[in-house]
Amino acid sequence: MSPGDGGDRIATPEQMKQQGKNLHRNVDQYLQLAWNNLQGARGVTQANFTATSYVLSMAYTAALDVAEEDLETKKKVLNKFRDLLAVSATNWDSAEVKSTLARP
Repeated sequence: MSPGDGGDRIATPEQMKQQGKNLHRNVDQYLQLAWNNLQGARGVTQANFTATSYVLSMAYTAALDVAEEDLETKKKVLNKFRDLLAVSATNWDSAEVKSTLARP
């Protein structure tokens, strides 16, 4: 089935929740790997820059700080995306229940 072929697309709230969990699991492992690499880079101290320039050591430290903040932001966005997919699925379930007419 391809886009535009007229085939039915079926999704369920459970699939939405699972997709959020899968996305989180798959992306989070790479964010964690980047975080671990970044922490390893912190092992390069300002003393390593004494032969060049103090300005380079400040720039290196600042770049690490910015990268760390960026990774934290990405983790927060990833968590929020997972949570919002779960909320959407719950809302979908609720809307289904409320929109179903009960027969006497």
